[in-house]
Order: sequence, then structure tokens, then C-alpha cells
Amino acid sequence: MRGRRIFATRMANVVGLCAIPHRLRAEQDPAVRNDDRMMPGHDELAAALRHALLHAIKATSPSMRDPFPTIDCSIALLPPLGKIGSASWAHVLIQAGNSEGLRGDLDPRTATGPHNISYFADPVNDAKDSIAWQPGANWREFKHLEHLSGEGPHRAIAPYPASVIKLMVAVGVCLLIDKKALRWEEMAIVGRERLSISDCCDRMISVSSNEATEALVALLHERGLIDRSSNRNDINNHFQAFGLHGLRFDNSTPQGGWRNPDGAGVGKLQMTSWDCLRLLWLMLDASGEAGVSPPWLSTSRKSDSTTASNIGQHFISESSAKRFWHWMERQALHEVLSSSLLCGLPNWVQGIPARLPKLWINAQGQAQIGPERWPGNFLSQQDRASVNFAHKTGSTWSYAANAGLVSSIKPGGRRYLIAIMSTLGIRHAAQQRTVTPWLMAGFGAQIDAWIAERLG
Repeated sequence: MRGRRIFATRMANVVGLCAIPHRLRAEQDPAVRNDDRMMPGHDELAAALRHALLHAIKATSPSMRDPFPTIDCSIALLPPLGKIGSASWAHVLIQAGNSEGLRGDLDPRTATGPHNISYFADPVNDAKDSIAWQPGANWREFKHLEHLSGEGPHRAIAPYPASVIKLMVAVGVCLLIDKKALRWEEMAIVGRERLSISDCCDRMISVSSNEATEALVALLHERGLIDRSSNRNDINNHFQAFGLHGLRFDNSTPQGGWRNPDGAGVGKLQMTSWDCLRLLWLMLDASGEAGVSPPWLSTSRKSDSTTASNIGQHFISESSAKRFWHWMERQALHEVLSSSLLCGLPNWVQGIPARLPKLWINAQGQAQIGPERWPGNFLSQQDRASVNFAHKTGSTWSYAANAGLVSSIKPGGRRYLIAIMSTLGIRHAAQQRTVTPWLMAGFGAQIDAWIAERLG
């Protein structure tokens, strides 16, 4: 316990240097008090994360191990909503050659890193399909991989984040709004419908609409955030200016193309788990609800006049950030780390014990997303839920990903950001209507239970 108190004291000192706006708010508002919980340390959190991931990997079948799966996972514990306090973070990578789990070297003061890993883009064949995750793939044959981020001795191919990339599109739209190059009320054509830009974003995030994504990507080009003729991409510039070098949004087209056949997709749209998590941390901080300011900001901001003129001094406006989290809170697809949507399926495994937003439960108590209905007693499931999960999922034949904010329903309880990128996609799913093996939900439940035991 003494070591943990020392850690908490040191972290409080560190956070005090980078959370001045929150501290001032706490001094001015007696209702906002410092959080004095005993936050688990980085080492303790990393050990728990690694243990939970290894427990999940042990559940893989032989067919899932050709090639050996890659799981890139990050987590950051935050103070309860409305409180100011310390944070704790960890990253673990499991892949061929590191099947027992490699702890990412994250700076305990600035949350930069992982400094011991070099990430490379997913290699693809002429059909734009990944060749790294096909049965029989031999990574030693990949001689000329494209470097993505990091300079560490351990090499990793970053799994495609699937529809989690839509978070980057949402940030791009928010940037256009903040630059007054776009208005939320403007209309866009989505399939056969006309939707407001705000509703487009909602549909892109909450039900992962590809058509809405295409409309919004086209707008990113039309309004000048991306200009392929001059090779300018202010989404990438924005991420890099804030230290998020593991995020990349390349090769989208002015017609709204962002998938493999468009020359984008796998190998061109990239998100490492740690930088995906830090993106969410920045968005949460912009909304005023992080409780701990992102500690890397003081080290990542560059005095690049081009970057500053194109992007501005803040990651995103408060109003745009709040709208972003509203879309995330409306998420329908609880089917990766949380599995609430799947509770009526045979052999169901509960994941993070999250509520399904009420708007997806019909009058008969069934989950309904558009015309599609899901079996199960969702009202009973809602009663057993202990957290809300504002998040985005993604899945393809070869990949499954999830990233978001978990918050205890009970006031003052646990709150944490989590991001996972993996090669455990639909081809490994146990049954129809699932997008990843049950082990992903099992991992979510295990790490959440560990956090709940300590933070409530």
C-alpha cells in the first residue's frame, strides 16, 4: 500500500502540472472535489491487462492460430465524472513472437509511446487484401513493410481497425465545423435519404453506416480538409500536431471512397490502440469531462506555423466534442468488448456489463436496429448492467476492433478508456450474427471486473 500511496502522490504532482483548467474549476465550484481514490499504478494495471489478454488467448482454437492472432490493446483509468484526480495507463501487444504478451513502454509522466515498438502498415496484395493474416502467412517474408509509427526494437504489423476508423472521419467533420467550413444543419445525400450532417455522423457512429461514411468522406474533400491534388491532408496533420502518429487516414477519394476497392482501407487507414485511446482522451478533455488533461500535450505541440495556421490551437471545440460523445453514447452495436446486443444468442458470453441504449429496445422488449431484430430478454439485461459504454466497434472478415469510454452507472464508480485492435474477425466467430469470437467479450468482462473491484 505504501508504494501505491507514493505513486498516487507522484501522479498527483504530475497531473497538477497539466490539469490547471480543471483545478481552477474545482477551486471555483465547491461541488467539484478532488478524487482521493487509490488509483492502481501503471505496473499493476499493465499486469492485469496482460493477464486478461493471455487468459483470452488461451481460449483460441488451433484454427485461430494460423497465423497467430495479433491483439493490440490499451487502457487508461480516469477519475469519476466531475472529479479531479490522477490517471493510470497501460498497453499490451500480443502477436507472433510475443505470444506471452509484450508490455508497451509508455512514459509514466507524459503517456507517450509505446517506445519499445515499431508499427508497420498492413501489407496487401493486388486485390488490396491483407496478406499478413492469411493462413500460412510468414512474417519473415515481408521485407519492405511501410513504417507507420514508433522506433522501438519490437516490430508489429498494425491490424486494420475496421469501422473504428469512422472516429477519424467524425473528427474531420468536427474540424470543418470548427473552421466554419461546414454547418451541422447542412444536408447530405445518404443512399436515398437526405440527412443533416449531424444525423449523418450519428448514423455513421451509432449503427456504423457505410453510406453515411461515404457522404462525409466526400465532404472532407469537397470542403478542403483533404486535397489529393496538392497532397494535403489536414486530418493527418491534426493528429500529428497532437502527437498521434499512429493514426493515418490516407487514400480516400473525392467521391467518398474509403475502403479496399477505393485504394484506401487496409494498409492506408491505420489506428494503433494507444493512439486511438489518446484520440478519445483528447475528445473527452475537449468536452470538459476528462478529469485529467492529456499529459503529453506539453511535449507534443510543435511550433509549426503551417500546422498552426491550418488547424488551430485546440484539438476540437467543446461543442463539437460534446456532440461526438452523444453519438458514441447512442451506440447500438454492443458486440465486441461488450456483448449486450447478443444476449439472446446460444452460448452467450457477457462482456463489459454495459446497458444497451434505450432507443434500440422496441415496445416488445427486443433489440431492434432498423428492420433487424435480436433475440433476448433485453429489459432483464438492462437491470443487470452496471456501466454505460460510449464506443465504436469495427469488424471485417479478418479484423475486430472496439474503442470507447466505460462509465459506472453508480455515481463515483469506475471510468476508463479502452481500445483494442485485433485480427480476430468474423472468420473466427463461433456462430452467425457474431462478429468476433466470444473470447473478446470474455476479456472485456474480466478486465472490467478487475477495475470494478478496485474503483467500484
